[in-house]
Amino acid sequence: MNFHFQLPLTLSVIRTLLVEIAGEPYAFPLSRIDQILTLNFDDIHSVENRQYFSLNNQNIGLVRAEQVLELTSNSTPTEPLSVIVVSDQTNRYG
Repeated sequence: MNFHFQLPLTLSVIRTLLVEIAGEPYAFPLSRIDQILTLNFDDIHSVENRQYFSLNNQNIGLVRAEQVLELTSNSTPTEPLSVIVVSDQTNRYG
């Protein structure tokens, strides 16, 4: 018995950054990553219950990965925070 599994090249080879979130591995496409950095709590500001930080004179909204991925996490963020800045054609988030 033989099996042949054929994927289009665009689906079979994607460059990614692997990260661990809530104990599970997740892959971020490198084409969407603008920057990877660490922040201290002092670097984070809040307006109308939304957190952001400044990068190159631009405010970048912070979103917890657990919230986006709908994961439950009992962990408390520790300093420094690891942040991946991702973007699409119009928006940037960390």
